[in-house]
Order: sequence, then structure tokens, then C-alpha cells
Amino acid sequence: MFNYIVGAVGLLLISPQLYALDVQAGRFFRVEHISLRNGKWVMPVEKRKYRNIRILDKDTFLLLGKCREKETCNQPLEDVFIKVESVRAVKTREDMWLADVSFSDKWEVTFLVFKNEKGFSVKKPKHFIFLDTALEKEVTHQIEQVLK
Repeated sequence: MFNYIVGAVGLLLISPQLYALDVQAGRFFRVEHISLRNGKWVMPVEKRKYRNIRILDKDTFLLLGKCREKETCNQPLEDVFIKVESVRAVKTREDMWLADVSFSDKWEVTFLVFKNEKGFSVKKPKHFIFLDTALEKEVTHQIEQVLK
């Protein structure tokens, strides 16, 4: 077992394409499992094909390079402003939409929205973690307002 663990650690040290990090944006949210493959940053993929998280500005992209040796990278944000950039219907279902929301013009995240008995249900990507419940409620509220 020890040899297996040592071998796995050695493989990670010599294989930078397997490297991944998490970025925490202030006290607001965290993006998990951003990987470095062949010298390029790759955003996490959901269900093997959906890239629901995007970097919008150069400073955020450059931050990843500075954090390369850490498991968690901290992006200093004193405040965050959100904007629903677009909401579009999904072609396969009448009761489902995709909502693109930007966070301080640094990140854009695609949320899945379903219509239900109570109104709407907003589902975040699994690699996007809200750390601030007030922000999560505000994102849901703004998406719902666009759909009403």
C-alpha cells in the first residue's frame, strides 16, 4: 500500500497536467477543480461535456498562474456584484432554462433553472460553491425576476 501511495504522489509531482486547484473569491464563492493540462488552464466539466464556469478577465486568469503551487488560491474581493447576462430556453424541455450570471465581471457561471409548483428551482454547477448564503439567494432572486 505504501508503494502505491508513494507512486501516486510521485506521479502527481512529475505530471503537471494532473494538477488542479480551487479558487476562492473573497468570502463569496469557490470554484473547485480547475486543472492544468499541457500548460493550459481547464475549467471543470460537468457530466463530461458542460463547461459551466468561465473566467472573464485577464487578472483572474493571471491569478491562476500565481497560485500554481497551492491547492487553494484566494482571489481578494471586498464586494461582489452580479448580473444576469442571459437566460435561454433549453431546446429539449419547455420547463428548463440556462441562466448565465457574471460575478464582478471576473467569473461567469451557467445555472440550470427548472419551473416547478413553487415557481422556479435554480441549480448551480457542482464545482461552484457559494460561501455566502445571501449571495446565493440574490442570484436565485435575480434569475427568477428575469423569468417572470
